[in-house]
Parts: sequence; C-alpha cells; structure tokens
Amino acid sequence: MAEQSEYQFTPVSGGERLEFLGKEIRANLSKWGMLGGMRRYRFAYANKFEAYKSKTFFDDLFANSEALATVQALPQASSRYCSLSALAGRGGLSVAANEMCATVTDLTFFDRLEKKGLISASGTFKQPSIYDRMPDDPEGFDMVRMMLADVPSSAHLDLYTRQEKQELIFKVFSHLVLGGHISQYDESLEPYTAATAALYGKLVTPYRDPDSRDKRILLRAHVFQLAVKDADGEAVLPAPAPSDYLGSPSTASSSFAYAIVEPLRKQVTILSYEGKAGSWTD
Repeated sequence: MAEQSEYQFTPVSGGERLEFLGKEIRANLSKWGMLGGMRRYRFAYANKFEAYKSKTFFDDLFANSEALATVQALPQASSRYCSLSALAGRGGLSVAANEMCATVTDLTFFDRLEKKGLISASGTFKQPSIYDRMPDDPEGFDMVRMMLADVPSSAHLDLYTRQEKQELIFKVFSHLVLGGHISQYDESLEPYTAATAALYGKLVTPYRDPDSRDKRILLRAHVFQLAVKDADGEAVLPAPAPSDYLGSPSTASSSFAYAIVEPLRKQVTILSYEGKAGSWTD
C-alpha cells in the first residue's frame, strides 16, 4: 500500500508564459533573452506549512501526479518541453531545496548602485576603467554586471552581503540584468528595476503589519532554490545546458528554479527558467 503524502497539491495555474506582465516588460524580457524560457506555476496545498518540514513538503510536491503533469522541463538533449511526469520514470524524482530570503519590500534596495558609483547620475551603467579590466573579463560587461557575475576583478563584490545576495529580489534582478542567450543589453538601469518590480510583485504577496504603528509592509513567504534530479542523478529542473551549447559568458549557470511558499495563502509558486530556451518567443 502506497504511503499517504502529508501534503496534497492542486494546480492553480500551469506553465504561465508571463502573460500577466505588461507588453513593454515582456518585450524587454524577450530582448534580454529571458522570455521564452521562463514559466510560472502555482499550486494550492492542504495542511499547514512548517519550515522544518520543507523537505517533506517538496518531496510530496514532486511526487504529486497533478504537479508532475503540470510542471514542464526542457531535457538536456531535447528542444521540446515535456512534463516532469515523463522525466520521472519509475525511479521518481529527488529534490534539493535550499532556503533563501524574501524580506525586501521596495526598490531602494538597489539605491547603493548609484551611491557607490556603478550607475551614473543619469541612470546609465558605468564601465570600469581600462586599468581595472583583466584580459579574461567578460567582454562588454559594465561594473554592475561584473559585480552580479562575481567577476574576480570587480572592485564591488562586497557591495551586497552574502545574505542580501540570497534575497529573491536580488536573484531576479541579477538574472534579468545578466540576461540569457543572445541578450541585447539596455544602457540604463530603469528597464531592469521596472521588470524586477513587476515580476517580484507577482511572486510574493505584501501584507500590512497590523502591530506596527506605521502599518509597514511585510512579506510572509518562504523562498527556496530548487534542484530536481531523476533517479540517475541527472538534473531535470532546471536542466543544464548541453556541453556544445554556445551561450553568453553569463549564461553558464543562468537556468534556475525557485519556489515561493506563502503559508497565509496556502499556495506555492514555482518560477523556472531554462537558459537554452531563453531566446524563444513563441
């Protein structure tokens, strides 16, 4: 007799292609090579989520037949998406869920980019001095992209702390600024912060703190970075790019999968991106 799962899941939406974002932002995502490979999935769940039971929660999610039939992945050797149920096989899937943070509630989080001289007063990305560049630095990278990509020659690697770099909004911003395959970079910061705010706002739900005098905004979400593998230990979500895939220097690890659990709504959202599909627009 099969063991009863502690958590049951029901699809709320399956594989949304970011239609919920505005036309201008979707156009920018396409230009940055991020639109075609990104999907959002949402599931309602029963029972109370407990952070210390997160392993059980995600084990149950990725063993749930409806969830497996809903979530799509792009196998390494394929150019077609297929459901996780087709990739699970008889051995099932295993999942590692590393907890992140979601505490940032506004874009002032990125103000230090200008204060520390990475962004000009007019809002454009600033290039490092030729004397600060190394021969193996990614070609065309400005100071912000060098910092986000952890390029060793960057003088701003400590601009954000290790914990701040685990904030969901920092991750979203980083992915958009670094872009995907065949990314056409914008010269100004504003399109990236606008897209970050729009996408971030569709992943987490803000609440007013009733106990604070100024009714400040709170986020009550648990965020995890996911790595889903099949029985042979091969990554399926996100899938790695094939060895012969020629992407930009920033796309080597650009594929991602994040899960946002909101206990008050009893809902989990998965945002995934497959790097080799990033330039697809259909």
